Amino acid sequence: MVRKELFLLVDYDKPFKDLDEQLKLLELDRGLDLGPDKTLSGKYLLEIGYYNIINGYGEQFEDTSEEQKHYIAGTTFFDIFKQYNLDQTLARAMIPNLLNIEQKLGTLLSYFIAESYGVNHYKSDDPKNLWPSDKSYLDESNYNFSNNSRGIIAQLYDAIDDAKDNPLAYYRDEKNHIPPWILFSNIEFGKLTRMFKVLTPDLKLKICTQLLPKKFNQINTSHTIVANMFQIFELVRSFRNQFAHNSRFCFTKFKRLSSTISIRNSLNFYPLISNSESFSGAGKGDLYNLLIIIILFSGGYEEAEVRINLYDQFIKNQFNNNKNPTDSSFDQKGYDAFIKSSGLPSNFNKRLIDFAYYLYK
Repeated sequence: MVRKELFLLVDYDKPFKDLDEQLKLLELDRGLDLGPDKTLSGKYLLEIGYYNIINGYGEQFEDTSEEQKHYIAGTTFFDIFKQYNLDQTLARAMIPNLLNIEQKLGTLLSYFIAESYGVNHYKSDDPKNLWPSDKSYLDESNYNFSNNSRGIIAQLYDAIDDAKDNPLAYYRDEKNHIPPWILFSNIEFGKLTRMFKVLTPDLKLKICTQLLPKKFNQINTSHTIVANMFQIFELVRSFRNQFAHNSRFCFTKFKRLSSTISIRNSLNFYPLISNSESFSGAGKGDLYNLLIIIILFSGGYEEAEVRINLYDQFIKNQFNNNKNPTDSSFDQKGYDAFIKSSGLPSNFNKRLIDFAYYLYK
């Protein structure tokens, strides 16, 4: 009983604050300028969330010399909101490129697995199996497993059993087998990447050479890019998931999935990133790393150049203060904050265009 009473005296770390309390905290306690129309700031806090805007994008505007959280003098709510808005806008521009990589991986897995192992998905002892002498393309003996990857085959069979939507459910219930191109077009990206991970070296090589520019046509199974392709796919998947969960996109870093240095070294294209930049953390599972991968999987130089210029324009447009046709000023403070928080090199667009030219010309 005493323990319960003591527990009830403890304050919550994050108690509920109504909208007025949130605005007061930002303006009076933390020195944030809410602008002439506080109702607009309140509208965004209510509809998007204090945590999603302030906690997600305000850090770069904090005065680190203060013991308590406080913003640098002159920082406005819309300085922070611009970072949020750009993050969302750029993510929406990039997500089709990530989905395209996912689709290509699923299609290539389907093709080369069917070519190598056939189209029968049944286990040999399954009573529905009309071809017991034909080894299933999901037979574990077809793949190379590490200690933590063997479960992928069981997960694929679970996906088949649990399918409620067509075409996977239709093929399971109405056809006498499920070919790889039906299965792999109807499972999530994570299962596709884990399936790639357990492929034999020769199948991995076939997929890599099909996906990558012609400069990689002469690589072999021991090439660095082949060894790192699972990490590359995983970084794409991780950013895709950030978008799906409405989490920060441009400012997120997955350092364990870093591939910039390996891509640079495998191509001998050293302008991509310097050793000192990499040592400081740049290009390690961040937005720049993701952009490099998108360029690597582009269909050619022109396509890559269009993408880079589009992304660059999205960023710069966010900080153009030209609502008034006579005002051509540029929010350099906001732009610098974005570049610093995202980890992009200041001349990222030139580097990536040069990289695309090196790859495709």
